[in-house]
Amino acid sequence: MVAADENKSDNVGEKSASAENEGKESKRKDHQLFTIEVLKIIKEAQQQHGLRHDDYQRYRGYCSRRVRRIRKTLHMRQNIKRTSKKVEFSAALLKDERYLCIPLMLAERAWSYAMQLRQEANQTPRKKFHLINRLRKATVYALQLQKLCESEKCDARSRLEAQAYVAWIHGSLHFELQLWDTALENLKKAQTVYLKLAAALDEEDSSLYAMRAEELNPSLRYCAYNIGDGANMDTLLETSSEGVDITIPTLTKRKDNVAPEQQSPAYQARLKLEQSIRKNLFLISGSKKILSEEKGLKETNVELRKTRPQDLTRLYEIILQNLTELQQLPDASEDTNYQLGLEAKIIAYKAFRCYYIAQSMSSMKRWGDIAALYERAAEYANESLANKLTDAHLKDELKNLLTDIDRNKFTALANSILDSEQPSTTESTILYPKSNQKQKKIPLSERLNEYKEDPDLLSKQPNVMKLPPEMRPVPCKPLFFDLAYNLIELPKVDLQQSKKGGEGGISGLVKGLWGWSGSK
Repeated sequence: MVAADENKSDNVGEKSASAENEGKESKRKDHQLFTIEVLKIIKEAQQQHGLRHDDYQRYRGYCSRRVRRIRKTLHMRQNIKRTSKKVEFSAALLKDERYLCIPLMLAERAWSYAMQLRQEANQTPRKKFHLINRLRKATVYALQLQKLCESEKCDARSRLEAQAYVAWIHGSLHFELQLWDTALENLKKAQTVYLKLAAALDEEDSSLYAMRAEELNPSLRYCAYNIGDGANMDTLLETSSEGVDITIPTLTKRKDNVAPEQQSPAYQARLKLEQSIRKNLFLISGSKKILSEEKGLKETNVELRKTRPQDLTRLYEIILQNLTELQQLPDASEDTNYQLGLEAKIIAYKAFRCYYIAQSMSSMKRWGDIAALYERAAEYANESLANKLTDAHLKDELKNLLTDIDRNKFTALANSILDSEQPSTTESTILYPKSNQKQKKIPLSERLNEYKEDPDLLSKQPNVMKLPPEMRPVPCKPLFFDLAYNLIELPKVDLQQSKKGGEGGISGLVKGLWGWSGSK
């Protein structure tokens, strides 16, 4: 009995120890801290799903699909049967890090819709109101994300990320509402948090947050300019001195009767287009360098990234499109000198485009068209130089282009002459073997009187007949016209005679034969 009691006590002790261990593990699971890298998540999603090309509609669709996928994996139903009962975001439901992505993606979806409406608001001003409503919706979801991150289940980094995101969304909303004081306060708060995160993280992640802080500098400067407070401007310059200074050139002289906020969308569009032009010119310079190096390293084993003339043609096409959009800006149309400078640049870049189109056509050996394109490129280059082009670097490039055009144009003309002086088909059959010539295959239906072993007839695509068949001339069907009918004079018959003739006609004869004479 004593041994049995001891065994029972041991079993009870083991069960209590296992229960304590299970309780500790459950507490560890309950106290597991979740981390959400808000800026990293949205930046990767934006670059991969449309915002690299300012396609906000595509990014909005991605956000909707991602929210649907997360809800499906977490078994969260949005609508219950026919009632539209929404699931509220609460810390009690926070059992997975993916749960935090739902309000974040909803806020991003509303923000991207607002940015899409901002692009369309230039043509339809009524969309400005819809834009503000979407930004307000984004702030609601951002505050829900901040509420979840402030719970005990999230770490300190998630709280800071959520605070910076909420401050940035609020600053964007107040910026559109032209509430410059609150917009400046929120954007400055977001920049401060991002700078602190950049200082606390490693080099790989800190660059992303530092770049985000630099992106807020133009908006901060514009808010300070509209406020007109010198103290705020000085403090703003002190905070921005830690990062990279951004120079903001003026498009035209502002009129006294035009408010600065009315000129801002023209200014932002110009800044964006000029940045795109600089980026494409940088890509063009790198591509030209690779092309020149490939010519000198053909016989070596050095591997380089392949560059084609078609790539340069595409880049010049984008530059021309950007310059055309710069000409169409409302404030740019008033400055004649600015318009003349843009026109000279457009003509210069057309010369480069024609030159590289001719380079890309050299593989097709259309020497006549290539020579014509070189001639057109030379005309554009001379016209641009005659228009007093102000860019000295572009002038030097045009002069070098003219020398390249002369050399390549004469080469194309020589090749076209050599192609025109090739021997005829009868002479080529005697001088050159048949294996080097491309023989035209005749279908079987056209050579039935000739015997020739053709292995292609046993293949899956035999050359039996040509479909559709060629058009052949056929004799036309004659058309007859009764031209004499209008010249014939018909006899006039009296109505009484026609009635008497009708009674004694064939019908009267038939009645008489069968006894149907109608004597009454």
